[in-house]
Amino acid sequence: MKRFLKYLGLVIAVVGGLLYIYVDQQIADEIQIVCKGNFYSNGKALGEEEIYFKFRKFAWWTGGDGDGFVEGYEWIDYLHDIETLNGRGDIVFDKFGGGKRGRYSAMSRTMRYVYGGRLFEGKCVDRK
Repeated sequence: MKRFLKYLGLVIAVVGGLLYIYVDQQIADEIQIVCKGNFYSNGKALGEEEIYFKFRKFAWWTGGDGDGFVEGYEWIDYLHDIETLNGRGDIVFDKFGGGKRGRYSAMSRTMRYVYGGRLFEGKCVDRK
């Protein structure tokens, strides 16, 4: 009986450790940037804004690339499917409905993002 309890305790410890790794360590990387630019509607600039972006890259065992959050002056948006392009650092997000909602280019540090039928284009810097 003591041997059974010893092995049961070992199994519980291993399962607990694996569960901790899966739940707590599933975020592999996080990028926070702030972009200053304009929203455009029908080709006309609507005024300069600062938009905050946070992208989370998931660990390989989660089965997805990651997700993101966007915060404007009076609104917040959730990006449920981002794709990181390895080697370049670019992020393509929300392939929802077959159309892309935006792209962040790491090389030029520019953002193109569609929200509410309007296009945002801006230059970005790391958020501190």
